Amino acid sequence: MSAFFSKSINKRSRQSMINFLDGHFRHGIGNDYKTSYAHNVKINNLSLGNLSDKAYDLIQVDETWDELQQTIAEFDETMEYRYTIGSAGRSCGYLVLLETEKTPSGYKSYCLSCGQRNYKSVVDVDTFKQTTQGLIALEVIKNGGCWFANVYLEQDAVKAIDLSESEKLLAIADAKRRYKDYTIDNRCGRCGASGNTGRTNSLHTHMRVDTFPYRSIDAERDFSDWTMDELRNRVRTVQAFDSACDAIRDQFIFMLRSCEVVEETIMVPKVVKHLSCACSA
Repeated sequence: MSAFFSKSINKRSRQSMINFLDGHFRHGIGNDYKTSYAHNVKINNLSLGNLSDKAYDLIQVDETWDELQQTIAEFDETMEYRYTIGSAGRSCGYLVLLETEKTPSGYKSYCLSCGQRNYKSVVDVDTFKQTTQGLIALEVIKNGGCWFANVYLEQDAVKAIDLSESEKLLAIADAKRRYKDYTIDNRCGRCGASGNTGRTNSLHTHMRVDTFPYRSIDAERDFSDWTMDELRNRVRTVQAFDSACDAIRDQFIFMLRSCEVVEETIMVPKVVKHLSCACSA
């Protein structure tokens, strides 16, 4: 990988690290007061030589950005999803370092056929049927727990359970609280798959990555107050960002040398409406 943006920094020298962070190019993210570490990646700033003209065609193609996004995804994973790389500027001519955070998405299950995620968990009916509390819970889950408790007491399945009314009321209240986000049917709302190919519960908490595009990174910080460890950690982060920007540039140059922009004419079906009248003779 070429070192176009990357620099070697002496991490044993406090002043070298401060100079690197203070002197790094920055760009606004949102307004003039919010900035982050950045690089100018406009075509005329990438030293592309005779590939520059072709580059203007390549950036008009969606597949180009899809390929470059893969490099950003690798950076995100390396940084354990604490940072990502975004674009800034009116023509998106700058790459900027942004903060991110992994948080639970709230999804509880997903479809085995199409991958669609759902905020509801799927009940293991066979397991629930093994206990009296489970049988009562199934009756509650069937309609989302929206009935009053006395309505559930009148259901045949609940009447047949050998428990006192007070015990049944406690079980109903517990089920309404614990299983409000459960469904018995595992049918996918997107593709309609069910049974062994329908929705199944996620084995692990599904996480999403939230990006903070308007949060400054070190815009107004005085590095003289930072410890050596804090400086080293920040320098490593910014160097990783610089290296990722180099990788993005390298990938773009590789595409310029190995890909061609081909124009195709695609016939798109168009639905039109017209009158079809049955006229009597």
